Amino acid sequence: MNKRNPLAATSTASLDFGPAHTQAILDAALDSVVIIDHNGLVLEFNQAAQATFGYSREEIVGRELADLVVPPEYREAHRRALARWTEEGPQPGAGALLGRRIDVEAMRSDGSVFPAELAIGRVDVPGPPVFTASIRDISDRRDAEARVRSTELRYRMLVERLPLSVYIDRLDEVSSNVYTSPQIESLLGYSVDEWVENRELFVELLHPEDRERVLAAHQRTHATGEPLLIEYRLRTRDGRVVWVQDEARVVSDDGEPVLQGYLLDVTARMEAEEQLRHQAFHDALTGLANRALFADRVEHALVLRKEGTRGVAVLFLDLDDFKAVNDSLGHVAGDALLRGVGARLRDAQSPSHTVARLGGDEFAILIEEVAGVATAVDAAERLVAALQAPFDVEGREVFVTASVGIALGTVADELLRSADVAMYRAKAAGKAQYVVYAPNMGEELVGRLELVAELRRARFDDEFVLHYQPVVDLESGALVGVEALVRWAHPTRGLLEPAAFIPLAEETGKIVELGRWVLHEACRQVAAWRSENPGAEALSLNVNVSTRQVRHGVLVEDVESALAESGLPPDALTLELTESVLARRHEELRSVLEEVAGLGVRLALDDFGTGYSSLSLLQDLPVHTLKVDRSFVTELDNDRSRPGFVRAIVDLAETLDISLVAEGMETLAQTTELRRLGCRAGQGFHFAPPLDPVELRELLSAGACRSLENALTRRGSRAAAA
Repeated sequence: MNKRNPLAATSTASLDFGPAHTQAILDAALDSVVIIDHNGLVLEFNQAAQATFGYSREEIVGRELADLVVPPEYREAHRRALARWTEEGPQPGAGALLGRRIDVEAMRSDGSVFPAELAIGRVDVPGPPVFTASIRDISDRRDAEARVRSTELRYRMLVERLPLSVYIDRLDEVSSNVYTSPQIESLLGYSVDEWVENRELFVELLHPEDRERVLAAHQRTHATGEPLLIEYRLRTRDGRVVWVQDEARVVSDDGEPVLQGYLLDVTARMEAEEQLRHQAFHDALTGLANRALFADRVEHALVLRKEGTRGVAVLFLDLDDFKAVNDSLGHVAGDALLRGVGARLRDAQSPSHTVARLGGDEFAILIEEVAGVATAVDAAERLVAALQAPFDVEGREVFVTASVGIALGTVADELLRSADVAMYRAKAAGKAQYVVYAPNMGEELVGRLELVAELRRARFDDEFVLHYQPVVDLESGALVGVEALVRWAHPTRGLLEPAAFIPLAEETGKIVELGRWVLHEACRQVAAWRSENPGAEALSLNVNVSTRQVRHGVLVEDVESALAESGLPPDALTLELTESVLARRHEELRSVLEEVAGLGVRLALDDFGTGYSSLSLLQDLPVHTLKVDRSFVTELDNDRSRPGFVRAIVDLAETLDISLVAEGMETLAQTTELRRLGCRAGQGFHFAPPLDPVELRELLSAGACRSLENALTRRGSRAAAA
């Protein structure tokens, strides 16, 4: 016999839902339920409504629902909404409360008000329209929401009062910012809206020297989720630079990974640390490097020195009779004099040289990668010249001289000691001079005197020769000009480079006669090449001119005669003067240079960028060409700041309508970078070393004026075949 569910025998259709059933169902509801007609009048309500509102059945039946849940002024609108619902269904406007849940304010019989959620729906029964109004007390929910808002407000106030800027970034891009606290405006000068809306602003404000490092760190955090902690610089709206500490972590925000972090202004700390570092390695009186930093620089320079150089040079300088200044004017005046001396020594050197105060009245200069003693001698001469003008010390003119010792070598401990020995030799020789250290000082001095005597007796046509270094168009690779460089074919010492005898020629005055010979011989040779070689008709010539040649008063005559005798057009000749010479002799040289330029000859500023010239100098003098100093070119491979310097020089040349030639180009990378920066011409061992006349004639015959590289290749092939 099958067992049957007793409830299954009763069909729901057979249940008789009378008023008692209906009331029971209403009373079982937890929310207040009110039954109203199409006029909004209450027909029935459940026990929950009675408990919530405090009305008895007799008190509420027949009253309007609006008495419970809407202010009196909305009663008519409520009636119209119910009427339209009856005829047409839910309507916009006031009737929008029908057919959906809305938050209202409900009123109890005692006049108290509480928040409620109201939902009105139509009951599908025969006869006149009937509606149900479900009213739920949401006081607890509102209280919870208020607590959440209060908590959020407290946290927001806390975040926005912190001495840092909090941010949240999406992980799609570094600059995809979704929230930044208001402190960003006081930090960088940009509003929160600007910071959030401009996705590229963060990258744009990164300091150029830090940009690559910072972006790489952010990308690494995005990719791996590892915490971020980095310090870097940002540019503010008003152009200042601030240091920030950026610390962040990847967290989940509603299931989406985001980067939450903060930016803390650490500028004061970084500046304090930099000041401490500076104080540890710099002299407090002059601001120059101290003994510790100088020794470190010497060690570092020796580690990085290139093969083929003689190491580094150290110049040891001691002021002559400085004690007399302290004794006569006092230590305050002595300190003022030391500061003035330090400033002049620094200004007289190339930026690549290290100038230090070792203590008392002793100073030292480090010159890296010295090819020969002449480089150090030239620096010593600049030092001596820099001290010639009087110093203004507390309203008094004070003259001071110095004794300088020079040492070259590859052993750090020996360099300063040897330079010190040479300095004392200079003192013993009469002060106010420089001496180069050698194991046998006497023999060195004798050799120098002998070379001077031989230079005075030398015959230019017999003993001196010219070599020519190609100047190349960086775009086409064509040879467009040559620079004439003199060599001394010494009868016993062999072929001497200019550094070995040019300083001596300057000192003895022999440079005027030697310079005249170089000018005539170079003009003759280049004029011959232009006429002999098809395609070389536009070949230009650069000739170096010394200060003595200009000051001697015959430079204009020498140029005129050299051009007349050779037939070289004036615009094919460029005279090169060093930047330091022009700066120191500006007024004296101006008229001479203007006269030379009046002939149609071009003028070039050599060694440009070493710190001597100014915009006024370039504007006042008839300069046609700037030659970028080789120190800027050689550093292009390993110093990220150098391209910026060269770019600035290129922009300056373009602004002043001056041509530009880069010196000392030794690698393809340098050539590529200079071409990218806008430099159009250059010279250096990457293209060719200085060549003797026979070698250069062969290149011209091989078509160097069309392509120097092809000409060198053809010349090499012929040499190999021979």
